[in-house]
Amino acid sequence: ALGLILVVSGLEIAVLQGKIVKVIVQKIGKHVSGFLGCALLGLGLACLPLTLWSKPVHLFSFAVQVAGFSVTQTALPALLSRYASKDSQ
Repeated sequence: ALGLILVVSGLEIAVLQGKIVKVIVQKIGKHVSGFLGCALLGLGLACLPLTLWSKPVHLFSFAVQVAGFSVTQTALPALLSRYASKDSQ
């Protein structure tokens, strides 16, 4: 079961980072997409204590967390490189 969960979350990350994040950044910008990723990641983590009695709720919460992680891991490095000095890049 754990292997299947990891495969599905890996596919979710691939689809989000490969196709959807570009659209999100074009629509709302890098700053707001970074905030959105952090909000989704936080929401997914905050919901985990509520998932002790329901596997579907737990899997949904984990999917939200993975989506937030995926968006954050593309938006934040882009923002850091944008504002970093040329010497530190």
